[in-house]
Amino acid sequence: MFKKGIISVFVLLLVSSTAWAQVTRGRISGTVSDETGALIPGVEVTVNNLDTGGTRTVLTGDEGRYVAPDLALGNYEVEAALAGFQTAVRSGILLTIGRAIVVDLTLRIGEITERVTVTGEAPLVETTQSVLGDLVDAKTIRDLPLNGRSFTELALLQAGAMARNGHMNTSFNPISGGGTRTSIGGARPKQNAYVFDGQDAKDAFGNTPGSAAGTVLGVETIREFSVLSNAYSAEFGGAGGVINAVTKSGTNTLHGSVFWFHRNDNLDATNFFVNKRGQVNPEFKRHQFGFTVGGPIITDKTFIFGSYEGLRQGLGLSVSRIVPSLDARNGTLVDANGNLVPVDPAVQPYLELFAVPNGVDFGDGTAQHNFTTTNPVRENYFLVKIDHTFSQSDSIDARYFIDDA
Repeated sequence: MFKKGIISVFVLLLVSSTAWAQVTRGRISGTVSDETGALIPGVEVTVNNLDTGGTRTVLTGDEGRYVAPDLALGNYEVEAALAGFQTAVRSGILLTIGRAIVVDLTLRIGEITERVTVTGEAPLVETTQSVLGDLVDAKTIRDLPLNGRSFTELALLQAGAMARNGHMNTSFNPISGGGTRTSIGGARPKQNAYVFDGQDAKDAFGNTPGSAAGTVLGVETIREFSVLSNAYSAEFGGAGGVINAVTKSGTNTLHGSVFWFHRNDNLDATNFFVNKRGQVNPEFKRHQFGFTVGGPIITDKTFIFGSYEGLRQGLGLSVSRIVPSLDARNGTLVDANGNLVPVDPAVQPYLELFAVPNGVDFGDGTAQHNFTTTNPVRENYFLVKIDHTFSQSDSIDARYFIDDA
């Protein structure tokens, strides 16, 4: 059995938390047979991770079956070798989060040094699990426009998922997560499980994770995530829906990116309600910038991945309030019968403390005062992750991140 240690370093009080060790990885299994279809025991099956150079070797059992569990995500090649037969190789296998891939191999009589390679993706139809869910892969995360770059917003693309209070929670609660409240399959948002690299990521009250800015940054650090809505493994017990994410890792190839996203009110359509009041759009400026970098420390053994993302935003807000009308400020009110009545002189000084109306006069002594204000936001997100392989049966990864908003 493959043993894997996961160390997640967080800024925490000394409280216990839930960890799901196996749900962030995948499995490859199948059978090995000869040309007549007879299953062959004792075949050496090697599973090669083409991204990191890691290998796993297992033997087929008495019924010709093999299984390689708890595999890191990535691109794989599977080969089967037995004396008296040509070596069979299956390439083009992509292992995604929580996926159990069936790869059956057929051996032909010949020299073991001869290799028969078949290239092609493993069947996409899931035959080993009954879970109902969808995968949000790296291409989707990278290519789709994402307002605010809060990656959990992509969960709303999946069937049965909807935002409780619209997209992107912009109200700040100092004791609760600021992320979008999402209902999956009709369950309450608090019933969802948010799992990042096998670690429970909900706040202390069971709410959606998120910062004071109402975002879940780090979209550039997410390799992929799945949204499970029904019939998932008992490892997720007690959840309504499950958002299960895995962060990127370094590989044998040095890779990185630099990004900057900008949004401002000059490119926005006029807000209907603002336009109705005769106002202009309030000022709105957003800058999101950062970088990622990953690569090997020791080829085939030790890898590092890191990222920084900054958010600077000035969100203009258009506000309309009810204040005393100009007539009321000048000492005259209208009663229920439409008659003019004077304002008590003792009250008059207090009416002048209200802002001067600049909008609609309602004819009842009140009027609108419209104004704009700016809500400033600053957020810094930093992550570093190190993976190390000791042997085929032992590996470890450590992740440190901080999100200051």
